[in-house]
Amino acid sequence: MIKPNVVGYHCNDFHRCHKFISSKDYLIISEEDGKWLGTGMYFWDNVANANFWMGKKKRENPCKTYGIVAANIFLDRLLDLRDIDTVSYTHLTLPTILLV
Repeated sequence: MIKPNVVGYHCNDFHRCHKFISSKDYLIISEEDGKWLGTGMYFWDNVANANFWMGKKKRENPCKTYGIVAANIFLDRLLDLRDIDTVSYTHLTLPTILLV
């Protein structure tokens, strides 16, 4: 049996969070241009960061209700931008990748 090796936290409007929990085929996909690393569902590594993001979203749009969902995530590889070795490697290789 494969076990999750990461618990991730996602903040979004309450309707989308509820749909994510109640439907196993639904993902909350972000397609914002220029702000993310690509199309996908983004997770925080801890609930405190998700709460921080929720506070930001509430200040931007106080009329909406927001929630946080937790998900068991199965990873083979992880791009951890908090890891100095990963950031150093990315800093060295990203310009080469963008030029190709």
